Amino acid sequence: MKNLLLLSLFLLPFAAGAQIFYNGDFEINDGCPPSLGQVSMVDGWFIVVESADFYACDFTSSAFPTDGEAACGDAYMGFASYGDANGSAEAIGSQLPAPLVPGETYDFTIQLKMPTGGGYSTVCGGLCVYGFMEEPPLNVIASHPSLMAGSTELFCTETVDNTEWEPYAVTFTADQAYEYLVFSPGYFPSCAQNIFMDCIEIVESESFDESVTICAGEQVILDPGFGPDATWSTVNDDNTTTVFATTDIYTFNPPESVTILVEAPNDDTYTYDVNVNPIPEPDLGEDILVCEDVDVILDAGAGWDEIAWNGEVGAEFFTVLETGTVEVSVTLAGCVGTDEVDVAFEANPDFSSLVTLGPACEGLCNGQVELTVEDNWTFTVDGEPSNGLTTGLCEGLHTFDIVSDLGCEASDSELFTVQPAPAISVDPLITICEGSTVTLEATSPDDDLTFTWSTLEEAQAIDVTPVAGDQFCVSAVDPDGCPSAEVCTEIAVYDPLVLTGPENEDVCPGDLVSFLANAEGGDGNYTWQWTSSTGNVGADAQLQFNASVSDTYTVLLSDGCTPEGITTEVDLLVAVIPTPELTLEYESPCLPSVAAFSLTDEEAFQTITWAFGDETVGSGAATAHTYETPGCFDVDVALISNEGCLINLNYEDLLCAYELPLAGFDIAEGTIVYDDAERLQMLNSSEGAETHQWFVDEQPVSEEENPLIDGFSLPGFYDICLEVANPQGCIDQFCREVEVILAPEVYIPNAFTPDLDGINEVFKPEMAFTPVEYEFYVFDRWGDEIFSTTDPNQGWIGNNKSGGYYVSPGTYLYKVVVKMPDTGNNEEFEGHVLLIR
Repeated sequence: MKNLLLLSLFLLPFAAGAQIFYNGDFEINDGCPPSLGQVSMVDGWFIVVESADFYACDFTSSAFPTDGEAACGDAYMGFASYGDANGSAEAIGSQLPAPLVPGETYDFTIQLKMPTGGGYSTVCGGLCVYGFMEEPPLNVIASHPSLMAGSTELFCTETVDNTEWEPYAVTFTADQAYEYLVFSPGYFPSCAQNIFMDCIEIVESESFDESVTICAGEQVILDPGFGPDATWSTVNDDNTTTVFATTDIYTFNPPESVTILVEAPNDDTYTYDVNVNPIPEPDLGEDILVCEDVDVILDAGAGWDEIAWNGEVGAEFFTVLETGTVEVSVTLAGCVGTDEVDVAFEANPDFSSLVTLGPACEGLCNGQVELTVEDNWTFTVDGEPSNGLTTGLCEGLHTFDIVSDLGCEASDSELFTVQPAPAISVDPLITICEGSTVTLEATSPDDDLTFTWSTLEEAQAIDVTPVAGDQFCVSAVDPDGCPSAEVCTEIAVYDPLVLTGPENEDVCPGDLVSFLANAEGGDGNYTWQWTSSTGNVGADAQLQFNASVSDTYTVLLSDGCTPEGITTEVDLLVAVIPTPELTLEYESPCLPSVAAFSLTDEEAFQTITWAFGDETVGSGAATAHTYETPGCFDVDVALISNEGCLINLNYEDLLCAYELPLAGFDIAEGTIVYDDAERLQMLNSSEGAETHQWFVDEQPVSEEENPLIDGFSLPGFYDICLEVANPQGCIDQFCREVEVILAPEVYIPNAFTPDLDGINEVFKPEMAFTPVEYEFYVFDRWGDEIFSTTDPNQGWIGNNKSGGYYVSPGTYLYKVVVKMPDTGNNEEFEGHVLLIR
């Protein structure tokens, strides 16, 4: 059954399109501003965070450069974010003629721009507007509206990065009845930007929409509050409209989703999207009759918001545990649908009336079963249909099955057992040595059996001397006369014992020798014994050892059929090779180090290969090698004798080669100095050095590591050399040439008279050369910089750093830094200058 709900909607429109903001173009004011600030000259505006600026009559400031033109009329406002770590920013506010209406949507437009340069021209973000229920704090210093109590951020514009006026627009919805609006740059810690604003308009949004969702069959009442002359239209698929009524309220039961457009006499419009959701229709299927052990799981289907089984909220699937009616209720998008199904369980068949009787003894099939069979049952024994009584069953497992007409099943089984026949066994195959006697014995887990052999002997065990291929059989009878099955054993004779030895071998000293002897025939229980001139050397079929001397080896093989054993021999010939002696000679341990190697007994070897330990190789009985890298080196020699034997000789840390020290130095004063230097400071940069010897023009002057060397007062060229040695005595030398030249002069006057008489008006250093780099500073007596330049042609005329005024007569400090063109060194000059007016 479907439930119908009544949904009534009363939707009231708003008066739209009116400007609700006062003096947004700042044209109502007290005239031209005499200086920065002056926000109080504009009617309806006040300062919240000091100190925003009022601009009119082409008034501008060099701190915030712009063209001075307003976007609307002649006046506009400007404020800056300070650029401090607290995010402080100037802010101004205005009281609205009437508070904002909570829930109302407003369209906000404004003209914005930023300075063309200066210290507040960083692009930080946009303009933000904050709402206050009560009057905000006034004339606050170093703060931000977002940090004030009672402040709510209504919106922020996009980032202001334009230096010409551009419009910005934002649509916002009021959440409270704000009476005051405050304007400020956004919260930008450590970022300084000035923003100019003009042409503020705030109007109520002029159109609105509403969406309504119902279930099929529900009634909708639409009341926009436009009065009886409201025109109602449907919106077609091609976006055209069809007028269908003129009335104040429209009530209807829509069969499907529809868009309704209503228009007031003043052209205000309201759009209703009426979405009709269908009633969900779960399908549980037909009524169900199943066997009692069958799981019945009902599926309500997927995609519902909520599912309830028999009035209880649950999941998509529901397991039925007993006979009865099951009802499901599903909810989708607030709409409810139901379905129900009857479920019944039939009892399974059972074997409560089954009677069984097994066969009397092994070999007879006279067992039977009997069962009372119901009319709707089908009964089978071992898969064969039965009317209830089945006879002629043999020993073994028998299965019984019942299937009802509904398909309900039951199964059972029973194992029919009898007294087993006696079980006996013998070895099926016995292998013997030729001519030997063997005992044949039958075994059984049963007692009191009588055994009879094919030799007609009645005994459990008999002795026979058979030949290959003979067969002997035995059977037994228990005390009840039950015979066993006959079992037999067959006789086989081992093959004669055969020994095959390895071939003779010629080997090198130290080679791994592996002699392998093979045995065939016999009883397989082999015993091995290897002997040489030194005695017993092995007890396995394989003999392995490292060769040292020539010898003859004998192997003895025996088993149970041939206990005396059989033998064979193999000869081993080991080559005799001399061990050569090494001779090493080398000139110096310092790199590059040349070493000469030689070996004795050269005639005993066909090849000699050297590995010098530094990833290089050589060949021959005598060879030489130059070591280019430092370290101690292992030398390996691989020798192949005339017999083809390999001998490896290893000499660990045979020799060491040492790296040369690296001589190097710089001169603190450079390689071109003035004749007033007299002495030069050496800056040693050598590596791996233990001793140092300094020379000037080939004359030794010092053994210090970083000496201060005299003797450079005369112009000319000097050769300075450093010779260093490491602990191993390895030597390196490095030299530099120093040129001593006459020092150029810089003239700096000690007084000047900037009094506009055309004489001695400018103070600046005089140089007979062009410096590579130049810095000129003037400071007052407190050390504050009042003038600076990097232009050698620019002098000081007695003005302050910003150029805003001239300083008073008196004594001032100067500092000149000149990078000399010939040496490249910086020379500094400091002193006092007297300014006279």
